[in-house]
Formats: sequence, structure tokens, C-alpha cells
Amino acid sequence: AEAAPEALREALGVPETALAPLLDFDRAAAPSRKVDLSADHVVFDFDCFLASGGAGEGEVGPLTGIDVRVMVHGDYVLTIHEEPVELTGELGLHAREGGSDQYFVYVVLDAMVATAHDALTEIEVAIADLSEKAPELRGSRVRLGTLRHLNARLGEMRRRLGPQRWSFERISEEIAAVEGLEGDGEGYF
Repeated sequence: AEAAPEALREALGVPETALAPLLDFDRAAAPSRKVDLSADHVVFDFDCFLASGGAGEGEVGPLTGIDVRVMVHGDYVLTIHEEPVELTGELGLHAREGGSDQYFVYVVLDAMVATAHDALTEIEVAIADLSEKAPELRGSRVRLGTLRHLNARLGEMRRRLGPQRWSFERISEEIAAVEGLEGDGEGYF
């Protein structure tokens, strides 16, 4: 709600063509409509998996996917999401001192990709635990209900990450070519 188009234009100089893909969170919109490429910026959608609230007070629930719009510009990296989270704090970014602009962009995207690996590991561990406990469990309804839930989570991850797989190579090439995004000779993208 705070990312009004005029505020983004005024504060960061976000071009008109980038506003629609940055602010479009319609789940039915085609992933190709959430991309804007130019010499000085790249806009694309991405997914990040963060801890959700748990069932009990103080508990942390399973990692849940959030839609993030990313704009890589020669002067900044902008992330926009509907969920009220401080993404940089949640990601726990770790970057070496003195890295280039491209290195910093790589660190941000790598941390976001790592959350998907964490979410997948969480599901795999739950399936392994269920398999290990299966002989002890008497009620097949409990096992089936848990399996359905895990299967639904896997399906959600596939739905979210599938479109990213086909576009990430292209986006990587475009990020590496953004004007003003200082590199250091490393092939981050």
C-alpha cells in the first residue's frame, strides 16, 4: 500500500514501464507480464520462503512463500512485497566487505534462492520423519492427512518456482548488462 506509483517515480526515478510489473501482485497474471528490461534496470518477480506464525504462541510455523518484485538498477536494488516483513533482515544477508555492485545483487538473490532450498529441506525432513514413524502410527487418517498437507506444500512450491526456472537464465544475462552496475570481473550471473 505504501508503494504508490508516484512515490516510486519521485523517490527513486522508477520509469513508467517498470511500475506495472513492480506493483502487479495478481496471481493470475502471466509471469512474462511481470518483467521489464531496459539498459538501466531489470524488473522481475521472485519468490522467497519465510517463517510464518506458528500454532502456539512464540512458535514459528513452516516456511511460506511470498511474492517479491525485484528491480535491479545501476544505483539500487528494490524489493516490493505485499507481506509486512523487512526482507533484508529476514534473509540475514552475509556479504564480504568491498564487494562490487554485481556481487551485492548476487548476495541478495542467492539469499532468496536459499530460502527455497530451506523450505524444500523442511518438507523432505517432514516426509522422512513420517516414513520413520509410519509403523508406529495406527491411524491411517493421520498419515494421509499429513501426506496431503506435505503434497500441497510441494505443489505450491512447484507453482511458485516453475516460472522462475525458465526465466532466471535470461534475467541473469540482463542483470549483468545493467548500466551503472559495477562489476569486478567475476561471473556472478
